[in-house]
Amino acid sequence: MRPESVRDSAYAGAVSKKQGQIYGDGAFQLYGRKRAERLGGLLADLLDRDDVTCFGHDWSGVVYFAVAEDESDTVFAFDVPSGEVGDICSLDEFNDDLTSGGIVDFVGGDGFDQWRAATGITELAMGTFVPTVDYVFAGGDPAQRATEPTDLYDYLLVAAAELAARAEAEDETE
Repeated sequence: MRPESVRDSAYAGAVSKKQGQIYGDGAFQLYGRKRAERLGGLLADLLDRDDVTCFGHDWSGVVYFAVAEDESDTVFAFDVPSGEVGDICSLDEFNDDLTSGGIVDFVGGDGFDQWRAATGITELAMGTFVPTVDYVFAGGDPAQRATEPTDLYDYLLVAAAELAARAEAEDETE
């Protein structure tokens, strides 16, 4: 879903001009419109919102998005392995990092380079990321990364089901 306020501010900037691009050999992936809508729909369902616009994700499984309700044009991050959400920067800062290439440093490009050196994998294909060995929300160590990349959409589907089951179990115990 593409909320009007987000489209006007973010898509008018670097996001629209550079959509579908990969930065730093996969350290950050800026979605094209179709992928943004597909991931945005899934994330909107998970967050129980209807105004989510996804921009991209980084090598570690953090999905970057905005919501129409937020008049400050804030970019939020959803860390798929941990299930945590938080605001991280403004759309202007995000666009500046895309334009300058600083997005690779912003998303922890050094950690990605270390993972690549350890695994011998040179780049990530669009739509993939490096998950934690076990979900962080299920007790996994955020520093323990898989040795192979995986599809973010599929991983997010499974994570969403697991998070929903945990929330339901929590509700039953209260």
